[in-house]
Amino acid sequence: MKKMHTIQQWLALLVAIAALQAAPAQAANITITDDDVNGVVITPDANFEFGVTVTQNSSEDASLSGGWLANVGATGQGIIFFVEPGTGTLSDILDIQFESTDPGGFSDAHITLRFESDVNDVLASGRTLPAAFVPFALEETGDLMNVTGLFRDPQTGAPIAIPSNLTIFAQSDIEPVPEPGSLALLGMGLVGLVGWGYKRRRG
Repeated sequence: MKKMHTIQQWLALLVAIAALQAAPAQAANITITDDDVNGVVITPDANFEFGVTVTQNSSEDASLSGGWLANVGATGQGIIFFVEPGTGTLSDILDIQFESTDPGGFSDAHITLRFESDVNDVLASGRTLPAAFVPFALEETGDLMNVTGLFRDPQTGAPIAIPSNLTIFAQSDIEPVPEPGSLALLGMGLVGLVGWGYKRRRG
């Protein structure tokens, strides 16, 4: 009777383990914000089961490295170019590299991410928007956007899929545009300055 009880305990344990393995992993989230006050800030949530580290390279450049459980794995790299609305001027670059122990299946996944923002329309790394990526550039809105499905292969520009159970949000800053009144005052000031210079030359 005691032996039967032990077998039942083992069976119950095996069923519990199988149930745990079949359960979907908790989704991990990364939020990236970029503004004039705080610069670039990367905030991961608590669902990186294998740890996560954020490195502040500068006020306009930050990186993340972390691991989580993915129901569907994948290995590769991706990129998103952010541009100023209406101008096409490069503003920010989001790079990722990812790998899984079992691409295509339930596995441990790891990501390395870097977000670099411009300072006066120039990136510290000196990188520019490749002509081939102009049609795929993402216009900034100033809002937090879900960019998980917007990454492209850095070499070919083709859409890519990252491992499951990971969501990436990004808020890219928008350069302030002077109000019409401010532009009018600036114009009047310039006209006055030119007129004053002309009068001095004649005098």
